[in-house]
Amino acid sequence: VGAAAGFWDDLAIRRVGTKFYPVCQAIHAPADAWKELIGRLRADGADPVADVEQVVCTLGSFGARLVAEPRERKLRPTSAHQARFSLPWCLARIALDGDLTPAAFTDARLSDPAAHAFAERVECRVLAPEREKSVIAVVEVRTRGGSRYERAVLLEDRAGHGNMHARVVDKFTKATDGLLDETARKRVIAALEALAFDDEAMVELLAGLAQARGAGEPR
Repeated sequence: VGAAAGFWDDLAIRRVGTKFYPVCQAIHAPADAWKELIGRLRADGADPVADVEQVVCTLGSFGARLVAEPRERKLRPTSAHQARFSLPWCLARIALDGDLTPAAFTDARLSDPAAHAFAERVECRVLAPEREKSVIAVVEVRTRGGSRYERAVLLEDRAGHGNMHARVVDKFTKATDGLLDETARKRVIAALEALAFDDEAMVELLAGLAQARGAGEPR
């Protein structure tokens, strides 16, 4: 790699978060917790829409501002972009659809009164500063029958993201539904997998390209 080695030793791309849903990163941990709680609700014979009275999500201060404020706009997003940054909206779509896929952000879904009604039941709070050192999000659910459920997502829980490879493939499959056939999809996945498990090779490739262009710093 030569002269560029020092610079390429510390790449920001190595520290980015992996997105399993087509929404703001701050929504991912609450979404995972909410899906887990839905499983517990169903196991107890409760419906995640009809039987849920309130969902309380507690997040770090930055994330809470990003996906919960201003509340009026988050409850009724008017575009797909706004919806992807709305925690109440995304939890409503998970309750109604069971997942968050690109289909959740169509014009028809944005005007869905059932989603508007559920979003009203989602309350967002801010984690105490000392808790942000170990907790990403807490989701609490209260049912109309008085039952309570809770799931906290800890920083240590997210370290490995739980079967990351399978989740990324699942997201890619859903995102390309109707765009790629199964054969083409498998070819793309196989090609990307060759890079996914050898980031050093990718770093060397990028450094070499920068040098070939005669750039002191990458553009």
